[in-house]
Amino acid sequence: MFDRTHIPLRKWFEVIFIFLTNKTGISSVFVHRLTGVTQKTAWFMLNRIRQNMNKIMKFKDIVQIDETYVSVKSKKGQHSQGRSLKTKVPVVGFRSGSMVNTFITKDATKKTLLPIIKAVVEKGSTVVTDEWGAYNGLNKHGYTHERVNHSHGQYVNKSGFSTNGIENFWSHLKRMIFGIYRKVSAKHLYWYCAECAYRYNTRNLKDGERLALFLSEAITTLTYKETIHQEMFAF
Repeated sequence: MFDRTHIPLRKWFEVIFIFLTNKTGISSVFVHRLTGVTQKTAWFMLNRIRQNMNKIMKFKDIVQIDETYVSVKSKKGQHSQGRSLKTKVPVVGFRSGSMVNTFITKDATKKTLLPIIKAVVEKGSTVVTDEWGAYNGLNKHGYTHERVNHSHGQYVNKSGFSTNGIENFWSHLKRMIFGIYRKVSAKHLYWYCAECAYRYNTRNLKDGERLALFLSEAITTLTYKETIHQEMFAF
């Protein structure tokens, strides 16, 4: 990830360590003040780090699946609520055990969600979702499907299954975005989801262990041009 960088590695390691150990993330303005690099360079550094946090993983056994909508930067005067796609981007999340992963999608229809589920969840797994219609028929695709009917005030179904774990992750994601970054652009949202998921998945590691793990896996480079023109990552 340090290919062709003109920034001293000492500064890189300092920023990476602080970024990984801060529970809610850090802004490019903070990095600019900390290291003396420009805010533009600081933003690029953080996105290079986020690029190496994006990990695709497989899920099995008991898998909670849920979708949420994240508000993004929009044209002045645009406002929306609920599942509107005018100023919000759908994100589907998976959690099994203590691990999570997210995907940015164009919508939350069955046509969009089913291929993702089939790609990342092993057949034979127990899939736990809410009552959203896009999840209908999962039993026909090799999964045991458990539903939690939130609209009727149900948070744990009769079999003892819930989606509380993935919903807890959504609270972390939105607190990070709205608390630290305020608003993010749609085309860069997947970076922030990757950041939150990586920090969440390594929450039980010590600071030094997390740093060593990240550096051992940081093999993806990113140019500034790619950063500016990066399209929204959708499955």
